This record gives sequence, C-alpha cells and structure tokens, in this order.
Amino acid sequence: MCRTLLLLLTITGFAVVALAPSRAATDSDAGALAPGDPIELQTEQVAPNRAIIQLNVWMVSLSEDVDDKLLELAHGPLTGRESTAARVKELQEKGAVKRMRHFMASTLDGEELSMQFGKRAPRVVGVNITKFGKAQTIQFDNVGTILRAIPKASDQSRVSVKMLLESSHLEPSNVVINHPTEGEPTTTSQTVQCEYEATVACPSGGAVIALVAGDESDDEQSQTIVYLAAMALD
Repeated sequence: MCRTLLLLLTITGFAVVALAPSRAATDSDAGALAPGDPIELQTEQVAPNRAIIQLNVWMVSLSEDVDDKLLELAHGPLTGRESTAARVKELQEKGAVKRMRHFMASTLDGEELSMQFGKRAPRVVGVNITKFGKAQTIQFDNVGTILRAIPKASDQSRVSVKMLLESSHLEPSNVVINHPTEGEPTTTSQTVQCEYEATVACPSGGAVIALVAGDESDDEQSQTIVYLAAMALD
C-alpha cells in the first residue's frame, strides 16, 4: 500500500509536526490518529549563538613614593589591550609598581568568569627564647587575589562588566612580639584585605580604568589601580 508522509518544520518554537499516513480506518483504530492528524515530537531547543568576551585585567598597586608625573601617567587615557600592557610595563620600569597581577580569560556573553591566584605566605607569630637560642613560631596565611566578572555585550561596540576583586597580602606592622634586652625588637606581619566591586562599561577592543582605591592610613599617593580591556568576538 502506498503511503505518504509529510514532514513540516516550523521555525518558531523549533516545533516538529508530522502528518499521519493516509489509509483506511478500521475498528482496531479506535483512539488512534486519524488521517491528517498532527503528531507532535519533542525536540531540544538550540540556544542562539552568543558572543565570546575576552577580558584582560591588571591590578596594579603603586609605590608610596610615586611622584605626580608618574601618577599622571598611571591615570592617563587608554586605547586598548596593547597600550595598557605598555603602560604597566613602563610604570614597572620606572619603579612605580609595588605589586602587579594580570588576568586574561574568555567567557560567553552573560556567563560568570572566576579566577584565583594565591599562595601560602609565612608569617612570624611568636618568638621563644631559651638557653639554646631563639626559636620563631611560623604561621602560613592564605593570600592572593580572586576575580569574578560577568561581562555583557549590549552590541558589538560596547561591553559592560560587573566585576568583583578580592585581594589580600602581607605587610610589615608595628606589632612587637619580642623585645629583647639587646638588639632590635621582633615585629610580626599583618594581613591586608581589600574588596573592590563595580560595573564598568568598556568599548569593545578598548580599555578603561575600572577602579582606583587607596587607604586613608597610607600616603595619599598610595593607590591601587585596576585596568580593564574587553573585546566581544563573533
């Protein structure tokens, strides 16, 4: 018996509809599909293509003795990833950088990106003096940087990035843990923790200064600058 099968694909909703084969109905076909009745088939929807967002983030902590000329260089306008990398390198060569961390990664439009860089840094927390000499008690603290970012490409010309930076490091402190009768006292280090959060708009293929932060207890020229370069790829 000749049968005909018509397959109809509808674009909207990605639904697939097929028509039942034409044939004579019998008593055993009670409740079965009649000729021409649609048959609905389950299909998996395919998400539309999303742009790939490439991010470069530089977290630069400037030295306390940076002069006004170097500060002007650090805060100048940016044109893209290459110009930002060149600026950071110039600041390093001129001795203006105390610490620098660079992150580079890609993610899909609207998807969260998370990166972590850290280490276990030793810190003296105690000193014991005995007849055999001096013994120090060492504690290892977890320090480093965590970057979380959610980029969103409104179009091919602009990328907005919601970013969160958490950073910690050890610095000398004035806390004395041993004051001998002779010689210099022993001080311990302190853990400094910073958290930065912002939403930044950046031209695709360009770069901006995303964040500038400082500590009121430090010199007014002691700053941490976060540079951001972003690009939306097809």
